[in-house]
Amino acid sequence: MALMNFTLSKYFTVERSSAGASKSISSSKLVSQAGRYPSSKSENKIKSLGIFQGEQNKQKYARRKLFDAPKAVKDYSAEHTAPSATEEQRWGYVIANAKFLLFEEEHLAELLRERKRMFNEKEREIDFFIVTEPAWLDALPEKIKSNLGRPAAAIVTTDLTWNTFMKLRLDCVHKGEFDAMMKDALASSDTVGEFKPPSTWTAPYNQYQQGWWKVFLPTK
Repeated sequence: MALMNFTLSKYFTVERSSAGASKSISSSKLVSQAGRYPSSKSENKIKSLGIFQGEQNKQKYARRKLFDAPKAVKDYSAEHTAPSATEEQRWGYVIANAKFLLFEEEHLAELLRERKRMFNEKEREIDFFIVTEPAWLDALPEKIKSNLGRPAAAIVTTDLTWNTFMKLRLDCVHKGEFDAMMKDALASSDTVGEFKPPSTWTAPYNQYQQGWWKVFLPTK
């Protein structure tokens, strides 16, 4: 039997058959713009689209929370033990010509001062040192020694992750590792004097005072 429908008001639709029977239908079944109530097939489609859109919104919200949430910075230095005076340990180093490392590479002073301040604030034992003319220098391959120039200076540490960072930061240095007792790793065969300052100084700040590195030398 053919059905005919028409809208009586904003809220209800009357469905009339050819025999004249009629009944009211809630507007919740209406498609707002068409003025018709959907079939069960279209209802399922609308529901599935709604569920799909809801899931999409949940995923977007989850992704937003994931990227917006502050991420804790891993403290790699906490993984490394302090230097031991009684046990052999793995030591990392970067080594270069002393003039380049201690005089020309100006930002090194700030890097080491900031690291020392952080260690003091966290009450950690210092695990990095400047060693001038290291006693183990002669054990390096001849090619490396010839490229260094003398006198040489090294930054020696038990923090191998930080040692890699210093290699990347300073660039023009040789990086290596060895196993040794603390007294052998920090042994120095000579000191480094003052370097001749440049004839002209064009930077907008004063040059670092020579000898700044002495506070980072190993204590006797």
